[in-house]
Amino acid sequence: MANITIKNMPDELYKIVKLLAKNHQRSLNNELIYRIQKSVGSERVDPEKIRAQAKEFRSRIKVKLSPEEIERAINYGRE
Repeated sequence: MANITIKNMPDELYKIVKLLAKNHQRSLNNELIYRIQKSVGSERVDPEKIRAQAKEFRSRIKVKLSPEEIERAINYGRE
């Protein structure tokens, strides 16, 4: 794997990234790698995984909404 040095990082940005790393229980290095991966989209989306998660989530929902109710919820606050 490659190594990289970040020069001239603003102090405020450093503090924010360090706090994010602490909150996510990651090292500063791993937090920066995570953030870079998210920003460049190097993580591939697995459609089957998303579909399975959606199916599992829907199975836990006890309330059935009509298409009209769903449409109202989507449009709520847009008018």
